[in-house]
Amino acid sequence: MKAKEGLGAPDNLPIGDVTEEARRFHDLASERRELREEFKKVTGKSWNKEKHEAGEREEIPQAENDLDVLQRAIEQGTIASLPTKEKVNPSDKRANQLSESLRELYTEAGGFGTEHVPALRAEVKFESKYKIVSEELAKLENLHDELDRQEFELLRLRRGNLNVADRKLLAQFKAVKDSIVAREARVRTDVESGPAARLHELEIYRESLQKYHFAETPSRAKYEDDIRQLWEEGKNVLITGPTGTGKTEMLVHLGKKLYQRSPEIIRSSERTGPADIFGKTLLKATPEGGTETFFQLGRYTAAIDAGVPLVVDEFNLLDLKVRFQLKELYNRKPGDEVVIQEDTGTPHRIKEGFAFAATANLKSDKHKERFDLDPAESRVFEMRRIEYLPKDELYDLALATLMDAQGKVRLSKTDAADRLKHLVEAAEMIQGAYLGVGDFFEDGGASKSKKWVLEKAVLDPGKVISMLSGWPAAEARGETFGIYLDQQLISFTNKEDFPEKDRNLLIKIFLSKGFFAGREATEFLTTIKPDKLRTWGLKEKRGAEERVDTPLRAQDVAFLDPFEKRKLELAKLGDEFLGEQFERVPYKEEGKEYKPGSLFKDKDGRVHTYVGMNAEGKPVLTPFETKKAKSESREEFVALVEREAENLQKFFGKDIDVPPVPDSITLEQYEKWKEMKFELHYLPAEDMSENANYPGWKKKPGKKFTPNGNGIEFMEEAKNSQNSLTPDTLQLTGAWVLVDTREKPAYKSGNQNYKDDKFTQVIKELRKANVIGEKGKKGSRFNITWEELQKPEVKQKLAEILEVNPDQIRLPRAIEWNFLGNAYYQQWGNTDTWEWFEEVYSGSGHLIGGDSDDGGLSSVDWGNAGSRGGDIGFRPLIVFS
Repeated sequence: MKAKEGLGAPDNLPIGDVTEEARRFHDLASERRELREEFKKVTGKSWNKEKHEAGEREEIPQAENDLDVLQRAIEQGTIASLPTKEKVNPSDKRANQLSESLRELYTEAGGFGTEHVPALRAEVKFESKYKIVSEELAKLENLHDELDRQEFELLRLRRGNLNVADRKLLAQFKAVKDSIVAREARVRTDVESGPAARLHELEIYRESLQKYHFAETPSRAKYEDDIRQLWEEGKNVLITGPTGTGKTEMLVHLGKKLYQRSPEIIRSSERTGPADIFGKTLLKATPEGGTETFFQLGRYTAAIDAGVPLVVDEFNLLDLKVRFQLKELYNRKPGDEVVIQEDTGTPHRIKEGFAFAATANLKSDKHKERFDLDPAESRVFEMRRIEYLPKDELYDLALATLMDAQGKVRLSKTDAADRLKHLVEAAEMIQGAYLGVGDFFEDGGASKSKKWVLEKAVLDPGKVISMLSGWPAAEARGETFGIYLDQQLISFTNKEDFPEKDRNLLIKIFLSKGFFAGREATEFLTTIKPDKLRTWGLKEKRGAEERVDTPLRAQDVAFLDPFEKRKLELAKLGDEFLGEQFERVPYKEEGKEYKPGSLFKDKDGRVHTYVGMNAEGKPVLTPFETKKAKSESREEFVALVEREAENLQKFFGKDIDVPPVPDSITLEQYEKWKEMKFELHYLPAEDMSENANYPGWKKKPGKKFTPNGNGIEFMEEAKNSQNSLTPDTLQLTGAWVLVDTREKPAYKSGNQNYKDDKFTQVIKELRKANVIGEKGKKGSRFNITWEELQKPEVKQKLAEILEVNPDQIRLPRAIEWNFLGNAYYQQWGNTDTWEWFEEVYSGSGHLIGGDSDDGGLSSVDWGNAGSRGGDIGFRPLIVFS
């Protein structure tokens, strides 16, 4: 694989700049192909034939589009003169519309020269590679499914009585399937075929969701393998798990996969009776004009007659009497006869292949209407619990839902990599809160350390997919993805059948992930006051958003990996399956030698590891993944939680429930933060208005931070009474935060104490670039305004240093600063440098404070956002939800 620099970029990546004009030239081919296919469906003839016939006859000018006529008449005020029509239906003249559009595309294509072809070489090559890879993977997947089906049939029929021939055949099945797995792994880990394989995976998800409302992701495949084995052994299966995990859809998919047809399904309710299950006698007309009786099979009878699975959905919604009728049938096996009383006592022989499965939400506080399982029922079932999709798999399904037939996604890179990721993370948090294992705690009162649990609301995968399904139409109407998604989430949050407590937690979760910026508090169906919503993260303004005129192209979509799962999987698979496929010898190119294990960057900045030379003399590459010491055990994080709980117990004089450190934080990041003198601490969901009861609270006579039931009075320094704080500001957040713990010296003009500090350099860089302040203006890291701290460029630079998401960065609230200063950092009182806080008040007032001798706040004021005092500084607070 030759390239310009070192080993360079893989051949399937674009080489050089591809202009928008060149991309349009390339897109014409796919657009014409799509319209030609629809033209043939609508007219029954090919477009080439239409062009030929049109060439042999004198062309008749196309009639003007009705909608164009209407629009012009509306603009000119002459609509009243147009003939009245019952309706305007764009599909009435579909063939003409397609023909007209095709002529326009061919005319446009004729205006391009061949100069665009070289720039698109890599893109065309990727598409060609995708076609080859996709065809191979599809055949491998189909073969694997067929071998699974044959193995299932053999084991089900033999019931454990395997002879020498059976064992030999099973060994052959395994050998072939192992070869398939190894080949798939090689295709997915190869630097050239990997992106195409990734796009194929997403395309399979897309097609499966459209056809079956289900996609076999890795976690679902494991569940299916387990259930298949139970059916092989002739066991009855009961699938449990929270609502919205796709239990029934998975059983239907497995049935189709193993039996080439859908199972028989009983949709249970309290009204489901013997007629639905076993059947009933009905009348039908005869050809002679009379009537005769016939037996209409129920679902159970149809399943045993056909030798297919019976799936009872919501099993424990069945009336107990009906379930008792089924109980005696659970142990019947293929070959046994069952007498169906509803069929006048006719015996039915259970055909080979019959299997029984049921789904259930077990009776609980969330499912009070369900019936308890009888002990006898529990004994005859093998129970398996299905959990929600992992967030990386839900992201894949969300991305697949947004893909079009060419693999493109009409999103910006930011929308696809960040906003869509945040939606998936919010869904995971909501699912956790619904299951009672979330990270949020209830506010105030005796329940302040109690987990905030969702009673009814849950954002399950199906709902996420449903929300996204309307995006193509919304995008075509000119909406931006951020506004569209916000509206979908508001509609979901405002469901009236949700308890208000549920709606409030949904709002808090979505705000924590950066949604709803610029929305009005009145848009939410809640009694929470606007000030409270702002403390939760509601931003008054939203950043500029633009329509996406150029969608993400197929190869761009293939490289999306916001959770870095693909990166880890590729590295692991590369180690596992490529070990014997290459020779560990050095590789030389353009005067450079690469030894096995050496790293290099391609032209797009991606880091790879050279592992050896394959039989064809090409270098074998795998994505590089930084090793994380003790990343699996997370022992240090466990110790951190224990230390934090002990510190909080001393401060508050009582036990505080400290949740685990969020999984999104790696030990590698943690070690880097410690070197930078940043620390992780937990801000408990505590009401600080009665802080006099807390032994750790520091107060100093004369200059004190004095709370009371009506808010906080900042003695001596509160200049305007209308700026008094609300009780909400006394509530800590209940979140893990990253804190800048460094001791700041008192400000002095030209202070050089922090000349090597990374934050100092960032501020200087931004000032020189005229992003903040005046170009070239001298000043220390403290010299910055409140408004400048809100700029995306500032947060982005800080985020790069700390390796966090810019949305996680904010200024501390006064109560957070005061608590942290009193509980941990008395050195904060050793400087007269004041800090900006998050609180925003009427007009341009923004809270500033400091001037303490013992760590907490003793002096506060309201400063103008644009003021630039030499002693106004900031400590970024990074909040992990």
